[in-house]
Amino acid sequence: MRTVRVIQLVGTLEVGGGERVALTLARTIGPPRFLSELWCTGGEGPLAELARREGVPCRVLGNGRKQCGIVALARALHEWRADVVHCHGKRAHFRGAPAAALAGARACVLTRHGLGDLGVSPAIRLMEEAIAPLTRRYIAVSEYVRRHTARYRRIVFARSLVIHNGVDTEMFHPKTEPGPSGGTVRIGCVARLSEEKRHCDLIRAAAIVIRRGTPLRLTLVGDGPLRSPLQALARETGIAEHVEFLGQRADVPELLRTFDAFALASRSEGLPLTVLEAMATGLPVIATDVGGLSEVVRHGETGLLVRSGDVTVLADALQTVASDSEFRSKAGRAGREVAVARFSLGQMVSAHEALYSDLVR
Repeated sequence: MRTVRVIQLVGTLEVGGGERVALTLARTIGPPRFLSELWCTGGEGPLAELARREGVPCRVLGNGRKQCGIVALARALHEWRADVVHCHGKRAHFRGAPAAALAGARACVLTRHGLGDLGVSPAIRLMEEAIAPLTRRYIAVSEYVRRHTARYRRIVFARSLVIHNGVDTEMFHPKTEPGPSGGTVRIGCVARLSEEKRHCDLIRAAAIVIRRGTPLRLTLVGDGPLRSPLQALARETGIAEHVEFLGQRADVPELLRTFDAFALASRSEGLPLTVLEAMATGLPVIATDVGGLSEVVRHGETGLLVRSGDVTVLADALQTVASDSEFRSKAGRAGREVAVARFSLGQMVSAHEALYSDLVR
């Protein structure tokens, strides 16, 4: 049986959900049936160091100023004898699809990790239509992403499928010792500090809860362009001493086990890994009802779903969870069960391996 050679292609090596999935696939899909590497059409980034630390071959083809060219990418793919080029995001796809065809690869695949690339300019749409015949499969990380994409990209629906994100439920596990009862409830959020994650809504909602007299501590893990404005907002709302900014961390599994609940106030999502990791850790989740989150979080069972942009409703949900230790415990256990049953790393990897095998058959 010949080894199937797969490239996980990304446009950036910043730490984002799609990039993390690409790294995970490059690390877990391996010999004897597969050989996989992580390639980037852009320049260096923090994910490159993480990949090398985990022993994943990582090739950077561009630089800090521009992405690599299609011909250069095609040459590299041909020399590596790639069978499948798996693109994550449109920047990788616009170069990866034509380069894969030029290199003689058997298939090009695109994963849509969210909806951020919809509603773009006519020129971008024309480009997508032009490379659609070069793309054998379109993967959506949730049914919502698949359906919503179909409204804008009718040409690809027949070749699309859903493969849910998955997480390592052994690495992300509940705390072995119960935390102290009573006292301040610690609610955490792991996400890039950028506009679409709406940390500002989370800080304003936490301020409402704290002013109502509920003891609460908000811990934000991650970094990004909005760190300084968000720190200023915490000061303006009078809760700076109740909000901590931990920046980018490598010990997220351990940090999650120090939280009592997890919150995400995004205005747009595909299927966020951080929510799955929180559920696997046994945390109740408060999240906005956007993207594929309703496919994961069961309102009233594994957490609470609220309208995006409604700070008061978000505050009510935070207060409900912070005030009810029994609900936190029951929702956390239920979330762990869902994560293990439906969103494990093994399930995600097996689905991709089956797809790659089908594509080269």
